[in-house]
Amino acid sequence: MRKFQQLRLFTQIIILTLITVIVFSSYLLYYTHSAEKFYENKSKDYTNEIIYQLEETIISNHSFLSKIIQFVSYHADVQNFLLESSYEMKYQYYRQMITNLTSVMTLNPHILDVIIRDNLGNQYSLIDTNYELPQNYIGVNSIELSPIQYNQQLKSAYFVMHYPINSISTYIKVNQKIGDVYLVLNDTAFLDQSAKHYNKTNSVFYIMDHTKHIFWTNGDSSLPLLSDLSDEDYQITEVERCGLSIISFRKQEDTIYGLLSVQNFHRMILFLITLMILILWILLIINIISPLHKLVHFISSLKEGDLEDLKKHVHLDGYKEIMIVSKETNEMLEKIDALTNSLITTNNHLFKIELEKKQAELLHLRSQINPHFLYNTLECIKGIAAEHKQPEIVSATKSLATIFKYSIKGADNVTFRDEIKIVSNYISIQKMRFEDRFYVEYEINPNCYDITIPKMILQPLIENAIVHGIEGTLEPSRLRIRAYIENNHIIIEINNTGFPIAPEELRKIQNELASTSSMLFQNGSHGIGIYNVNERIRLLFGEGYGLSATSSEAEGTTFTLTLPNQTQEEN
Repeated sequence: MRKFQQLRLFTQIIILTLITVIVFSSYLLYYTHSAEKFYENKSKDYTNEIIYQLEETIISNHSFLSKIIQFVSYHADVQNFLLESSYEMKYQYYRQMITNLTSVMTLNPHILDVIIRDNLGNQYSLIDTNYELPQNYIGVNSIELSPIQYNQQLKSAYFVMHYPINSISTYIKVNQKIGDVYLVLNDTAFLDQSAKHYNKTNSVFYIMDHTKHIFWTNGDSSLPLLSDLSDEDYQITEVERCGLSIISFRKQEDTIYGLLSVQNFHRMILFLITLMILILWILLIINIISPLHKLVHFISSLKEGDLEDLKKHVHLDGYKEIMIVSKETNEMLEKIDALTNSLITTNNHLFKIELEKKQAELLHLRSQINPHFLYNTLECIKGIAAEHKQPEIVSATKSLATIFKYSIKGADNVTFRDEIKIVSNYISIQKMRFEDRFYVEYEINPNCYDITIPKMILQPLIENAIVHGIEGTLEPSRLRIRAYIENNHIIIEINNTGFPIAPEELRKIQNELASTSSMLFQNGSHGIGIYNVNERIRLLFGEGYGLSATSSEAEGTTFTLTLPNQTQEEN
């Protein structure tokens, strides 16, 4: 036995496997004949199980296709396309709808086409194949499945599933029918890929639609008519909710043998063989598990996290493979110990460098907006202008002094209400310069006013909108400041309808704003202000926050700022 234990593990398994195969082969030669009759009897139960599986498969696939057709009916692009009266917008919605319908077809490989029909009878489909659509479902307000149909062009059968499209808009044709959606399905849409497994029984199955037309069988014969089966012993099982039925022929066996005594005899033989094999396998398992258990116990002691444990060694005895594992494990522990010490030293050094870098970047940003001496100078200019009765200069210097005072005093984080007041002062200064060349709109959710944001984060964005947008055109422009809460974030949008950003420049700005590399102190294509704002936000809150930009002639230029929703107490 000791010599057996010292053999290679592969050799031990081969020897025990050969013994197992020889014993079981001898027994199976005897057992096969008697077991054959037993399995023939079991095939009857298997037939009933297949009927149940067929029924469940059809119901499941019908339910899934029903959800798809309802999803298409209520999809925003389909609704907008059917409700839109403008040909230009309708074409845009049409392209979006076709793109989404193409994606819908990928959800199920049995969908041959998706067809949308409006109330005027116009049809919009994804492919050019001429499928015949049932007309008697137009006034029906539920999911309906047509009988099996045949396409002469493709030489194939298909179903059509119908569902009405009712308006879900709260403004246009509320709850009124605005069209119909049709899914064109192939004839195996309700069987899926499992249909190929139903030929493993002697029983024959047919599936027919609600017009009693048979369109599928698991046999190799041609599809018969229901009237041709009238003299046969068959059973019809109706599938709920989808109008399909399963026809099954269960072939009866000629003789039922007394399996009970045969089974008892074979159970006793099988028990003796199993007991013998079990003893052999227990010996093998003990030889394998004993050193492995020792190894697991050693590794568990390492999980406690004591670095001194890495200096220990494990000693395993037994077959050749476990001794190799013991040697390699000890060498690995020695390497891990050396690498761990090196990694701890390196991480400490890198952490200090990263901390110093972020502190330097934040201090530099703040130093750019810390002109304390300018505040006192502006107060002096305001007094002189008041003495000389220059109200515009007084107003401008007062607003500018307020901005400087706000930027150099107080905490680094302020409420959104305070930031908007400073933005209003800055806009009043610009209005003196541009007069009626732009007007301002505020769309601010009241819940935003008490949210805490970094100081002087909005003024650079307003300045950017005026300098690069409004200043570039002589036409009256709109400057809109919008703020709202979404997904526990405060979203701030600065939009202007002045001169739009060229597409190439817009892509460059978007890439620069999305870049993970630092853009601090770099004068990008749209000024230093927006890049400093973006980098400040990322340094304070992480990569999930910051600026994004869009621009078009129709909507103007919009810079969107995403910040966490937090109050002063939380901050």
